[in-house]
Amino acid sequence: MNNKIDFQTLQRALSPVQRVLIIIPQGPSLDKIAASLSLYLSLKKTDKNVTIACVQQMTVEFSQLVGVDKMTNKIDRKSLIISFDYVKDSIEKVSYNVEGDKFNLVIQPKSGFPPLDTKSISYNYSGAEGELIFVVGAQSLEDLGDFYEREKNLYSENQVVNIDYHSQNTQFGKINIFNPQTSSYSEIIVSLLKNLNLPFDQDIATNLLIGLKSATNNFHSPNTSADIFESAAHCLRAGARQIGNLSADSPADNQEKKSLEEKKEQVPSSSDWLAPKIYKGKTRV
Repeated sequence: MNNKIDFQTLQRALSPVQRVLIIIPQGPSLDKIAASLSLYLSLKKTDKNVTIACVQQMTVEFSQLVGVDKMTNKIDRKSLIISFDYVKDSIEKVSYNVEGDKFNLVIQPKSGFPPLDTKSISYNYSGAEGELIFVVGAQSLEDLGDFYEREKNLYSENQVVNIDYHSQNTQFGKINIFNPQTSSYSEIIVSLLKNLNLPFDQDIATNLLIGLKSATNNFHSPNTSADIFESAAHCLRAGARQIGNLSADSPADNQEKKSLEEKKEQVPSSSDWLAPKIYKGKTRV
């Protein structure tokens, strides 16, 4: 792991906040989701209010990961926005009053202008919450699509932690956890949790081990480094469950295996050839 990563700055930024948002862009890999969920599970154990969101809905390939049911494809928006068609200088005053349990917003038009047309009114929400925002696997904020376009103030008004390893990353974060020497998000999160002394239990370790195996083709990829093996060892020491190989046989592969097994059963073994044979004739005496 790159020793130049400034984990101390992240520690100082994370300690005082209560609301944390973790965001993943479109087209996530198994490694990226495994790493993000592990970060989510660990921060939840510190009693922080954590939301994890991905632009894309989760598919069956991610079902083996612990906590995947907590993933959302929407960012909660707290502020209600009431919109309507507006003619310049047509509004005299906007006020409100409360009657019992009803909140009334009063919009008074200027003299000479018609009252507000109720058919033109629409409603929306904005103002997602997150004092600290982790963005995992995006090269720029624009990669977040609507998560960014509709909530630009969220990123400008709060601290953004950029987690990535691709050389094309624009270093858009207030804090950049960037390591081009690795090829796995899960390896970065293993190091992050260790350096920040955050919870690292069996479920977290299992997710991270799945991510490491996925990123390295079950540790057979040429980009499998000694650091990745060290990260895997750390997960195993924490009790990570072995899921097995991540690639499943296709129906064609299974049919081919079945045909080979059937042919194998039809061919006599060498011991059958060497064994004495007893022939029974049909000649009647």
